Amino acid sequence: ADCQGHDLDAVELSDPLFLACASDRWAGLVALELREAWRFAGRDPNTLRPVAQGLFRARGLGFAADEAVGGGAGVLPTAGASGLSSDFDLSCPAHVAGVRRRLRLLCPPQKSAAELERAVASAGLSFPSGFSLELEGPCPTRPETTAPYVTSSAYLLAALARAISGPIVDVAGGDGPRMLPEQQPTRLVVVETVAPSRFLLAEQRHASGNHRFLPERFFDAWRGRPFPDYSAALEPMAALALVAVGLRVHSSLQAAKSGWPKLILDPCCGTGTVSAAVRYCMGPLRFPVCAGDVSERMARRTAANLDKFFAGDVLFEEASAGAEGDVPMVPDPTQCQHIRVRHWDATKRWPLPSSCAEAAEGAGMLVAGNLPWGGSLAGKEEDAAGIVRCLAREFPQATLCLIVPEIVRQDCVDSGSLWILHQAPVAKKAALLVCRGNALAETSPPAMWAPTPHRAL
Repeated sequence: ADCQGHDLDAVELSDPLFLACASDRWAGLVALELREAWRFAGRDPNTLRPVAQGLFRARGLGFAADEAVGGGAGVLPTAGASGLSSDFDLSCPAHVAGVRRRLRLLCPPQKSAAELERAVASAGLSFPSGFSLELEGPCPTRPETTAPYVTSSAYLLAALARAISGPIVDVAGGDGPRMLPEQQPTRLVVVETVAPSRFLLAEQRHASGNHRFLPERFFDAWRGRPFPDYSAALEPMAALALVAVGLRVHSSLQAAKSGWPKLILDPCCGTGTVSAAVRYCMGPLRFPVCAGDVSERMARRTAANLDKFFAGDVLFEEASAGAEGDVPMVPDPTQCQHIRVRHWDATKRWPLPSSCAEAAEGAGMLVAGNLPWGGSLAGKEEDAAGIVRCLAREFPQATLCLIVPEIVRQDCVDSGSLWILHQAPVAKKAALLVCRGNALAETSPPAMWAPTPHRAL
């Protein structure tokens, strides 16, 4: 997100701050996910302003309003036995994969560590129930054994701890006894920002809906999948943000707060990260998820990865005999799996399940995927373009939420072949593209929603 013209020094102590993933590669996706979450919750996304790299200010909202969130029509009940599932709520603005912390400033931003020390000492902060102190900065702190070659911020934590009244508590483990909210230690965070360079001391706050959606658990669990060794695999955070954007945009276009898709398609599944993010958000809901890859080896690895976390809910479908371009998905009445994986070339029409005949042109369908681009897949731009053309032609009423090579995005814009809803840069060679087929190009979007131009986030 472009922070030019937005002054971090003008942030008021009553303004909630959102610390997001500060990766340049995913900055546009994270900003779009946060804005779409607010839009879907009925809030004005223009009140969200980037004030530093990866840091957003909710101008004029106040903490009382921000913490009264969750419990909308899109909420999913607790999943129960499944260990990798969530109660993802479309209408909860706190359910955003890319936001790592919600913060409340305890003193104005300072230009140096020494100035922050003096400001904290003057503030007279006291936490009788104890406090913890963590660091969020552009560089990791080196171990103490390397002193005096540690970064200055390592000493900043100790200096601030001496200036704050109350016992210091280690909350990293999270295994201590349960306490009432007023008895819990306060989590303090020192944030060293870039663009601009500032030092902040803030209290970490929790929205009321956060306990039902814990992206970090998904990230950590999925990194332990049996077959992670794929250089073009999408990062779990990016996959979850991609799916969240797709779900909210799709529901907005359906003009319904609970307009869940009838089917979700992951046409280039790789190791299954996008499909896993879909299943994580589904919770106990059971609508079909179809995934496939042009490489049979990768498709089978996807099935194995998904089965590790969603045992009994995954089926690898063997293609039936017939012409390569017309291989039906064979229904099996004895099977109840909701995630179906197959070896498939996505430049050809996807064989939909017989139960989704009404989605023949993509009505009610969400397509979320990471198409070939960069890394080991460099030079695959034409394959990605062929997949986009096929999806737009065969499923013109589907909502497409795709990461594509930049050259493909530019071609789609120049040709006018798609109704583009959102676009955002991904690194230097790719882009996020949220669109629909040209068949709906003359349809006006709902009043609550407006397209986002490239690089305008």
